[in-house]
Amino acid sequence: MSTAPDALPVPASFLFSPVVNAVRADALPGKKPGLCPLPAAARLPFLGSVDEEPKIADCFIGWNERGFGLRFLFDNTPALKKGAERQITLWFDGRPDGKSRRAGRFCRQLQLTFTGGSAKVSTEEIAIDQNRESPTAFDPSSVRAEISKLKAGDRIDIWLDAEAIPGFDPESSPRLGFTYLIDDPLAGRQTPAAGPEFPIDRDPTLWLLLRLTDEI
Repeated sequence: MSTAPDALPVPASFLFSPVVNAVRADALPGKKPGLCPLPAAARLPFLGSVDEEPKIADCFIGWNERGFGLRFLFDNTPALKKGAERQITLWFDGRPDGKSRRAGRFCRQLQLTFTGGSAKVSTEEIAIDQNRESPTAFDPSSVRAEISKLKAGDRIDIWLDAEAIPGFDPESSPRLGFTYLIDDPLAGRQTPAAGPEFPIDRDPTLWLLLRLTDEI
């Protein structure tokens, strides 16, 4: 009689390969405070809800020829206490083909660290494991971020100049592979689709496919 182990449960969000419209936002980047003012229509779907996972933050995205902007609203998550750190890791594929399970020269991983009680944000490029080819050199000044304290939590805005995303060219290649990971000291972790139990840190096929469109 077979004694094969029971199959591990697969989260429902893993079964989706979502294609999402990313709205054009010509006003980006904005002036501080409010680096990435984005409308409600720019909200990114949170597929963790199909697995009844708690939502830590809403994520809004927008683009124009100058680059790519994100806004995270931590409305129901306690604001960072002084000295506590929250990390947001971003993955991009400037020329996604939907087939290769290994990152290439158009892929980049960035980790941003926000510290409670400080306006300073640390931005670090992290090499992608098993990368077939490294991207162009990263200039930290091509990424700007700000954290603002709200009544019910924090707001984090992140703006990436076009050169921060390898291969970013909305006119010739109006698609972008993208995912993120929030690591919060109190609320835990959040991704928009497949979670960190899968190799999202190195497999671009597990990322969202964004269509850079003028339509909402």
